[in-house]
Amino acid sequence: MTKISFSDNNLVIEIEGVDKILSLKSHIEIPITHVLSVSQTTDEAKKWLGLKGIRKIVGSNIPGLISEGTFYDQGKVFLDIHKPENTISIKLKDEKYREIIIEVENPEENILSIQDFIKNNSN
Repeated sequence: MTKISFSDNNLVIEIEGVDKILSLKSHIEIPITHVLSVSQTTDEAKKWLGLKGIRKIVGSNIPGLISEGTFYDQGKVFLDIHKPENTISIKLKDEKYREIIIEVENPEENILSIQDFIKNNSN
């Protein structure tokens, strides 16, 4: 599970609990101007969660249970997925990852929070 927060003009993603160990990452910080879009992504998360033999760079993957860490599909993707119905997708530009797909406690609330932050901090 992850938590979303904001610092200065950055989106901050905190990876919590055992997910830090499985993904080999504790947080990701991204300038808000590098966020292209944010949306709920249940179907795409199910795809990532169910894949066998996906190109894992670093992290953990147990098909059908968890996908945690950095994977490759037409660019690097960071995943923190247990329950696909609670995931959001953050598409990026000019970053290490082309996309971040993470599980959050309340997807709709987090999406609105990020969208509001983008609106209030775009130049």
